[in-house]
Amino acid sequence: MRLHFAYIAGYFDADGCVTAHFGQQANRAWRPWVGIDLTFAGQNFDMLDEIRQSLGCGRIRAVRNALNSGCYRLEFTRPETRRILAQLQPYVRLKREQVALALELATTIGPRRGGKGRAKVTDEEHALRQQIVARISELNRRDGKAFRSKWVNSVKLSAVPNVAIETIPSQAGEGRQVLRKV
Repeated sequence: MRLHFAYIAGYFDADGCVTAHFGQQANRAWRPWVGIDLTFAGQNFDMLDEIRQSLGCGRIRAVRNALNSGCYRLEFTRPETRRILAQLQPYVRLKREQVALALELATTIGPRRGGKGRAKVTDEEHALRQQIVARISELNRRDGKAFRSKWVNSVKLSAVPNVAIETIPSQAGEGRQVLRKV
């Protein structure tokens, strides 16, 4: 079964990430190269594999962090990233600006001019690239900070209708309070 792009965009809004970064500068004559990365993350391998099959591309790999917990990541090559971002753009809601900026950045990367060798990047192109990379990074940090501030223990009970506090001793020891819908 193929998943609809709207569903995949929803998954991307929740557990996806688009980043932009500069690579190492080879020498003073050339500007550093710029890259765009698109990843989906999750604990459910089957779901990521279904997304991969629906998109017709990508690679899934297992990733562990310093705390020895892990997840799966669905990653894409540069040409795949551009195509997928363009297909998801009409459906993305939360990461709409990041996707639009990444697609704009992709237009500055383009194929090599003249077919051989590396193309020089003008000062204007480089300045635009720097602005876009900085803005995508800023948006990603802002979204991460907003996510962390919305954990359940930061919810003000007076602002949440139809919610009661219930102590569940079996979860993380005695006296831990959790919210439940009334």
